[in-house]
This record gives sequence, C-alpha cells and structure tokens, in this order.
Amino acid sequence: MDLKGLVEYWKEQGVPDVLEDDGLLTKEGTTQLGVDWKAALSDSNPPRLSLSSSECKASAIVTFDIDSFIAHAHGLAVFKTGLRWTLDPFVMYNIQTNLHIRIKGRVLHKTRHILLGRCRTEENLLLYVVFPNMKRRTTREDGQEDGEEELDESEYDNNIATEGPEREEYQMSWTTQYQRALFTDQLLLPAIREICPASIYNQYPFSYRHGRDRTLARSHDSRNKEQVRQQAVSQIIPGEYLEEIWALMVRQTQRPTLACFRGMFLVVNSKNTKQHFLDDIAMHIDITKLDTDQTWLDIGQEVTPNTGNPKTFLWQMCCLDKWYRSFCQSLVSDELHKAHSMQYRCHLLENAGTITVELGGGNPLRKGGIVYAQRYNPLHRVFDAQGKVLFTKKAIEGFLVSRHHADLWRAAGGGSGTWTAGICKEIYLTSKSRVQYALEDTIAGLFGIRDEYRIQWDLFTELKPMVISIDSSKRSSCPYWRLSTSDVLEFVKWELNRWLACLKWLRVQQFDRQLADGHIVMGTILARLVKASINNEPIHIDYNLWKDSWTTQKGLYREGLDMQGSMKRYGLVWLPARKFDWQKLCPVEEFRDNCTFQFNAVQNSYQKRREAVAEVDEIYHDVQLIAASLVDADPPRTRELPN
Repeated sequence: MDLKGLVEYWKEQGVPDVLEDDGLLTKEGTTQLGVDWKAALSDSNPPRLSLSSSECKASAIVTFDIDSFIAHAHGLAVFKTGLRWTLDPFVMYNIQTNLHIRIKGRVLHKTRHILLGRCRTEENLLLYVVFPNMKRRTTREDGQEDGEEELDESEYDNNIATEGPEREEYQMSWTTQYQRALFTDQLLLPAIREICPASIYNQYPFSYRHGRDRTLARSHDSRNKEQVRQQAVSQIIPGEYLEEIWALMVRQTQRPTLACFRGMFLVVNSKNTKQHFLDDIAMHIDITKLDTDQTWLDIGQEVTPNTGNPKTFLWQMCCLDKWYRSFCQSLVSDELHKAHSMQYRCHLLENAGTITVELGGGNPLRKGGIVYAQRYNPLHRVFDAQGKVLFTKKAIEGFLVSRHHADLWRAAGGGSGTWTAGICKEIYLTSKSRVQYALEDTIAGLFGIRDEYRIQWDLFTELKPMVISIDSSKRSSCPYWRLSTSDVLEFVKWELNRWLACLKWLRVQQFDRQLADGHIVMGTILARLVKASINNEPIHIDYNLWKDSWTTQKGLYREGLDMQGSMKRYGLVWLPARKFDWQKLCPVEEFRDNCTFQFNAVQNSYQKRREAVAEVDEIYHDVQLIAASLVDADPPRTRELPN
C-alpha cells in the first residue's frame, strides 16, 4: 500500500482529524467517534506500507554550502569589525550538544563557558570564553565557597508554551552568578578601562551588578509577570582595542583570586550560515587570529527537487547503512576502521530516515581531516523552532494526569510545581497548533536531502565547491525516495492523528475511576510514540520502544513495544495487539507489570524524594480501588415518592 492508501485506511477506521480540532473532545463527543482503535493502532492484520509504490519521477539540482564554523581563536581581535559584548547572557545560549571535536583537549558542552558576545557585523558569529580549570564552586575573596545556584526560571523558558532546556543539559557547562560577576568585575571591565578611552568605557556598565540591573529593569519596573524576566543588553567594543584587552585579561588570571580563569581560551562558533558565510568570512574574521589546526567547517551538499510540482526527497535507510560502512572499510585492505553511527527513523518509517557518523581517532579519514558526517532530510526543519522540540516528554505525559493526582505527587516530592496540569495542557495545545500550521503552510515546499561533513580548515582550502544539475529520474539506483510533498505531509498528519486522537479520547475517559490507572500508562505509551514520531528520534536505543522483551543487567524481565518487529513486517510502527485490552484501551496486566511505562515522566521528575512520591502514589491507587468497589457494591437507589 502507498502513502495515500494508508491515509485512507486510517480514515476508514474512524480516526478523527485531531490536528484541526482546536479544543478538547467532550464526554459526548467521544461516544460519537466510533473508532476501531485495534485496527488503527495495532499489528492486527494492518496493511504493509511500500514507499516505492508512492515514488514519482523528479530531476534535481545539487548545491554546496558551509553550514557551520567552529574554531579556536587566539584573541578577541579575531573579529575585525568589533565585538558586540553581552553581559550576563542566557544560559540557553551555551553550547548544548556534542560537537564531536575537542579544542585544547576539552569537550565544549561539558566544560564551563559563557557567551561573551557576537561579531559586530555578523550576529551568526558567536564568541565563547571557555574555562577549563573552573570547578563547580569557586572560593570567594572572603574565604567562603560559592554555593550551588539554580537557574532563573526565565532562563529555562521564556514562554510556558514551549520547552526550556533541561537542567542536566547545562550542569557541566553553566557558570554561577558569582563566577560571572568575578569575570566581569575583575577581568573584563578593568581591562576595558585600562585600554579604552573614557569616552568609550563610560558607555559600559561600571560593574556586573550595575549591568544586571539594566537587564532586569523593564521587568522589575513594570511588574508585568507576562514579560521575560531578563532582557539581553549588548555593548559594542571597537575592534582596534580587542587584542590588547584580551592580552591584559590573560595576564590578570595569574592573580591568586582569579586562578579559576587560568587557561581560559576563546571559541568562535556559527551555525546555519549556509551560502552567505562563504562570501563574507573574510569581511568579519581575521584568519591569522585562528588556530587553523583546530578550525572546522561543515561542508554541506544539498540535493533539491528541480521541478514545478512540489516534491520531497527522503534518504533510504538501506543506502544509509552502506554509506556508514564506507567509513569503516579500508580502501587497500580488509581492515575495518572505527566509526560510530546513530540512526533516526523518519516519522516511524522503516526505510526512511537520517544518520550521523563520528569517526574514531584511528580512522584514516579522520587523520585526513574528516571528523564527523551526517545525512539528513531538511523536511524536519518544518517543525523546528530554534531547537524547541514538539510535544515535550514531561508535558505530554502529564496531559493525562489529573490535577489532584499531580498535586499529590508535587506535595510528596517537594517540587516547585513547574509541570502543573494546566501547563501540560497548554503545551500540548500549542505543540498541536504548531504542527497543524506547519503542515498547512508548507504544502508547496520542495524538500531535498543533505550530506554534511565536518572537516578541518586545511582540507577545506583544497576543495572547490560548485553547482551541478542531475536527473535522478534516469538513474537505475537512487539512494533516496522521490515522493509528492502533499502525500508526505498528509501521511505525517494522519500518522500523528491516530496517536493524538487516542490520547484525547483517554483524557475524557480518565474520569472513569476504574480505568484511570491503566489510562495513564496507556497515555504514557502514546506520548512516547507522538514525541518519537514528530521529532524523528533514535528509537532503536530505547529498548522500551524497540524490543519485544529483554532481561536487564540486574536480571529483571522487561517487555517493550517491539517496534523493530512491526517495522520489518509492515514498514511502519504498529502496537503489538496481544499486549493491550482494546475494549478498555489499556495495557493488559502482564505487560503493564513488566514495562517501565507505568512510571510517568512527571512522577519521575521528583528524583530527590522519589520513594515518598511512589508511596503516596500507591496510596492514591488503593483509595481509587476502594472508591470503585463501593460504587459497584452499593449502586444508587431512587426513593419512591407517595402519590
């Protein structure tokens, strides 16, 4: 069956178009659905999807670009036109992900650093100061230790309708407020006052505290809690002073009170620059100030449809596997070289996805200048919003937890209540709207495929990129699917609709006390599927999703959703029918007791007092069972009134 046929199949089973429904279903609305959930969700004789049946002819054009740039800089003067310095930037601007490289022996996303600012004339060029010798706590001048500091809530998230960064993403890279104040008051500002004339430095804050008050002024003065609590404030430092400022800062780190800053170094980073960066790099960056042995660029090759009708290309997983093996196989012998790969399925499809490859230190290709490579589908950019993922884990899993149940967890766990029932509902609705608008507005899109290689500067200078055209319709073997954009977007919409419709139905049915516990577990399963589908997650690394059953290292028997099996049989993910009660729409007891989906993400967020939360949760379940048994044992009676 092709993509169109599968969409019609789901419609025939009664699956409603939840994405176009702005509200939540009512109790009466669920009785009118008439959905065959077993046929729509499970592997009980579903159709097998064949992407080859959906293919169409399409020519393509190939272009090259530079997608990102990262380098070790010798000084602030790396920016020719000056530095746009930002005092106390949000921690969300820290380097969050593994860049697959080391600078001065350090992995940047695990080393403390701050965003110092941006290039004056190109805001995509960011400059970081990295502190390799900075500890979690810094000794103050009064001999006391700088204590643990929680991030300001505004740094987690400026809008409750989108997800902010998880704390653990930054626990190795953030700096405390005291450390930032020490850097500003003892290193940066004294160097500026020493080097720059008074007419320039008088425009800057006179201390960290003075500058931070400026960033908070609008919020504090207006007392408007709807606004962002902190406002970014930037100051321009002219380029002619930057070299001397940095040299003086480095010398000052020899003072005993500034020992935590010793060995600090600068990193220039830029992402999503594409073609304009190649043309403008010499205008903004002084190449002589870069350590070219520790400078890398992402060279991209994009194959886009060259046709009037909207088309979408998707990499074939079988071809991605061969591409990965090409990094491991020696050209001169049978020797295998080390390379690590990670695969991401495209919307839970078996044979469409993306892949990343990190080459090992002994791999000849890495020694030649290639450190990292990836092949992906730009279609995923449709749902991307500056790194904010859709249907965040805690929020959507908390969507089916009643307010009283969540309040009980929060009271026992001692949490601050960030993920309340109201917030979970609002995030769910906002994510749903984002998906719907994206699908509607990109129906005329031409989506291709990309290769990217992270290479060293020396290798880059030998390359000669160009633009070429190819006619993939005449090739006997093509490594990617050529599909109609409308067919792909309709499939994405209805593949998501089937999970969301069931989730909404469960939200209404959760008020049935006898099924509340099973519905929360079922909701957790559906939430994981929604998140994995729309965000193209690497589902094979989560055994709860990928495996049918397995035994843990501690000897515990566990059961999963067997996505691996259903993909092989049907080309798409379906739930194992035998593990669910389709009349009550909840997991059967044996599967529920042997899976980890019974532990909701909102409940698990209270790690420090998880035993207390588990205990009060068990009491809550016992009370529910008692209440349900009383209702069954004593049905309501109507008193007969006399005439």
